[in-house]
Amino acid sequence: MKITPDLKAQILARHKAGDSQRKIQKTFNLSAGAVNKITKGVEQNLKNTINKGTQYLAELSEMNEYEREAVTQVVSDNARALAFFKQTAVKNQIMANRLLKEARDLSDIELHSRITARNKETILGKNYELQEQGAPFASTQIIIKRDA
Repeated sequence: MKITPDLKAQILARHKAGDSQRKIQKTFNLSAGAVNKITKGVEQNLKNTINKGTQYLAELSEMNEYEREAVTQVVSDNARALAFFKQTAVKNQIMANRLLKEARDLSDIELHSRITARNKETILGKNYELQEQGAPFASTQIIIKRDA
């Protein structure tokens, strides 16, 4: 069986979600070697998300029909808004980085700093110190040269 990019993505997703290699092998009718080759070194890092999702669904199951519908709608709306704000923040940061390259004075640099701080807050939340390494923004070294 040829392993297509789509099949590989499905295998990786199942592995990251916590499925064993044996279960993946049986689900997709693949050899142990093929599954091992694809999943080798890939961390099963979706367990926290799965636990949150399970807790969410358990809480929903205790609600009446109208509460479930209301909560589901609000969660869906919030997720769409969050995705929109994150995408907008990334676009804003790209524009700010372009402006920084053309910075003429300290006020332009300060504007870039304010935009970057706001975008980091939008993407990472107000407490982003611990997540700084994984930030989607490359650090920028700023050198100010004075004309002689």
